[in-house]
Amino acid sequence: MRAALTAGGHRRFLRQDLVSFAQARGLTLNWSHGKARILIVDDDSLLTAFLHEFLEGRPDIEAVEVAANGFEAGRKVHSFRPNLMLLDLMMPGIDGFTVCKELKADPLHTTSGCWP
Repeated sequence: MRAALTAGGHRRFLRQDLVSFAQARGLTLNWSHGKARILIVDDDSLLTAFLHEFLEGRPDIEAVEVAANGFEAGRKVHSFRPNLMLLDLMMPGIDGFTVCKELKADPLHTTSGCWP
């Protein structure tokens, strides 16, 4: 999958590339009426605040929530029901890899798009 690398070492993907990636793997991106429900999961509060402010209120985004760790992410996945998650893989405690593993194991999230 193509990605642009930022100066900080983060990857940025185009929406159409994400859709193509999911379709090639038989995954469904469940965007309600074309709008995304995004859960941001990161232990860096400055980054999550920036991303939340940047994403909230955009016309193609229905709602944005933040979780500060893997445990909170697990709770919010069930209550908020995001269809897109920006997930930090290297968090203390429950890391992003474990979050993906647990989501994949949960029958309610068998179409989960975690690809670590």
